[in-house]
Amino acid sequence: MELRFRELAETIDDMIWMSDAETGELLYISPAMERISGYTPEQVMANRELYIALIHPDDREYVLQNAPTARVGHYDIVYRLVRPDGKIRYLRSRANPVYDSRGKAMRIAGLTSDITSQRQLEEQLLQAGKME
Repeated sequence: MELRFRELAETIDDMIWMSDAETGELLYISPAMERISGYTPEQVMANRELYIALIHPDDREYVLQNAPTARVGHYDIVYRLVRPDGKIRYLRSRANPVYDSRGKAMRIAGLTSDITSQRQLEEQLLQAGKME
């Protein structure tokens, strides 16, 4: 089972991540982290502030206020990330709690998708509509 999960996590374009529900400590980040952010999972796990610093300044407070915790495990947000090369990526992060047998949230499981292409297409369609 672990091999199948690893194959899945290493193959898909979306970033899979897991954190401790109580502390927020990152427990796992899939390899897509590097493609999306420009940093390896190991770099971000060693220094969570590194990822937070990449969040667009105008979106940072919103993301931090809506970060999943044991109290608020479900979320679905869109925000911008500024890569080290200066490129801006639009991301959609979704998360849900993982409960133990007593119903206590132990971990938060999340999926982050790079939706930049979708956002660019939406903007192009909006511009085309304005031209007409």
